[in-house]
Amino acid sequence: MGYKIVNLGCRLNVAESTKIEQELIEWGLKPGKPVEVVVVNSCSITQKADKESGQLVRSLRRQYPKALVVVTGCFVIKENQWLDKQVVWVKNAHKEKVVNIIAEKLKLKKPEKSPEERINSVYERSGRRFVKIQDGCNKYCHYCVVPQRRGLSVSRPIKEIVEEVKRAEREGIKEVILTGVDIADFRLSKSKFKGDKLAWTKVNQTKGLTKLIEEILRGTKEIRIRLGSINYAAFDDEFVKLWQTEPRNSEGLRRLCRHWHLSLQSGNNETLKRMNRRHTIDEFMELVGKLREKIPGISITTDVIVGYPGETKEEFLEGFKNLQKIGFAKIHVFRYSLRPQTVAQLKGKEWGLVSEIEKRLRSKKVRELSKWGERWFREQMRGKELEVLVEKKEAGRIVGWSDNYVRVKAVCGAKMGELVKVKLDK
Repeated sequence: MGYKIVNLGCRLNVAESTKIEQELIEWGLKPGKPVEVVVVNSCSITQKADKESGQLVRSLRRQYPKALVVVTGCFVIKENQWLDKQVVWVKNAHKEKVVNIIAEKLKLKKPEKSPEERINSVYERSGRRFVKIQDGCNKYCHYCVVPQRRGLSVSRPIKEIVEEVKRAEREGIKEVILTGVDIADFRLSKSKFKGDKLAWTKVNQTKGLTKLIEEILRGTKEIRIRLGSINYAAFDDEFVKLWQTEPRNSEGLRRLCRHWHLSLQSGNNETLKRMNRRHTIDEFMELVGKLREKIPGISITTDVIVGYPGETKEEFLEGFKNLQKIGFAKIHVFRYSLRPQTVAQLKGKEWGLVSEIEKRLRSKKVRELSKWGERWFREQMRGKELEVLVEKKEAGRIVGWSDNYVRVKAVCGAKMGELVKVKLDK
């Protein structure tokens, strides 16, 4: 049987889709035609994402009328979302069971010996793999539906994660991206999966992520580690010290990537309060200053929501000035959209809704700032030697990402998935 997997949304979805794909291969399925199973890992972070997820499911249903379509991810609110015998809805809480559900529906028999095939996705070919370390969130930001869709924060056991990274290294993967909903909330746990939930204990929370990275470094020799989006709360002295020690592999290449995506959401304190964020802009700016002082060449990127309920023009302009002061290497900009079952939806009219025209104007202004920040950061790297993971070849040149998130093109004989040193001249 042939399968097709379509992924929308975050890096965590990519990690989960990779695991689903590997399990399908173990059951004897093959990627490609004839497509008899379609898996959609959906997204619901914004109204636009909701709409795209729904349109995608309808489109795939028409394209593969005889295939079993399995939809999972944050778009799935209930198990009978649309009444269609060929579409199966699997909520995030049961995502681990997706392949078992497929096997049951199609009456599959697992081969006695699992095929020893590696997933040949674009991420794998570029020497990169996503590793899920945590799921869910306890923060309850007032604009976000993640706690409702993915549940409260749970962490995978350290031993299990380290084994997965070790396996990736044996298979020739050069970089792993540790991902989750709130990886700063990674907790030390000896628990294993019990039913649909992962039991975990509140043991030494602030040291959890630091301990995990130390164990990965100890258990592997070559692979480099990149972190997905990370919360302000992770940055204690011991965590930052890991990067200062600059662990290297046998070829002298960095093992910890100098790139952190710190989710800010607004540069204004009043807006941050209404969002129920746990930091002030002053604390954030102080942290960024310390990180740049202690770790030369570090790249810091962020997310910003514009047009949040109650965000006046004055608040936006003050926040914009703070974004300018910080100087991000990239800003992912989102126009606020009402999400059901959130405080922002309930209080939106009371706080004051921002018009769509104003949202677009503010979004354009921040996007222009982001482009300036990207150019500014790249200019700082002129004359520097960076370590680049080759992602593809284009017009006789290699193309890839440096450890500090600079897109690099160079004339070089390296192959896809290799790590090379490149000196930037322009």
